[in-house]
Amino acid sequence: MIEKGEKTKILVHEDKRHSYQEGDHVVLREVEGMTEINDAGPLKIVSTGKHHFTVELNSTGFSDYVRQGVVEDQKVPKKVEFKTWKECFLNPAAASQFGMLETPDLSKFGRSEQLHVALVGLYEYIKANNAYPGNNAENVAKVKEMALSALKAAGEDGMQVEIEDPVFQNAVKYAECSISPMAAFFGGIVA
Repeated sequence: MIEKGEKTKILVHEDKRHSYQEGDHVVLREVEGMTEINDAGPLKIVSTGKHHFTVELNSTGFSDYVRQGVVEDQKVPKKVEFKTWKECFLNPAAASQFGMLETPDLSKFGRSEQLHVALVGLYEYIKANNAYPGNNAENVAKVKEMALSALKAAGEDGMQVEIEDPVFQNAVKYAECSISPMAAFFGGIVA
C-alpha cells in the first residue's frame, strides 16, 4: 500500500520485514493505480519502520493507489572527495572524515600516529640515502630527526605526537624486512 503525501509512505507485506535502511534508494515498478510512481526514478528512503518506509517524493498530485507493486534496490553514484597524496601523507588525520586509522585495541591508542611519523622519516631517509636505515642506532636517530623536520616544514609540527622510542625504533629497524605471505597467513592463524 502507498500513502500519498509530501513524503510518500510505502507499506510492505505485513508478514515480512523489509531490509531497507535510511539513505538507500529504491525504484517502484508495476504499481497499479498510482502509475506516476513507476516513472519516478530512484527514490531516497528517509525513514523506516518494521513494515514500511518513507521515500523522498511528493505524491499529493498522483492518482490513487489501487494495488500491488514491486520495490527494487537501486544503486546510485555517490560523490566522494579525495585529497592529494601530499596532503594525506603529511597529515593522515585530515585525509578522511574519520581521521587516523582506527585502532580497536585501546591499549595501543596513538600507535597509528607514531607509526606514521616513522613512515615519514623512512620516506625522507630513503629519498636522501637511497637505502634503508637498517639496524643502526645512528640511522634511527637520523630518521627521527628527518621525520620531525619534514612534518614541521609541512606545518604539522610533529602532529603533536608523543613518540615512544621502542615503537619508533622497531618500525625503523625492521623497515627493510619482509615476510612471505604464507608465513604471515599462518602467523595470523596462530596468533
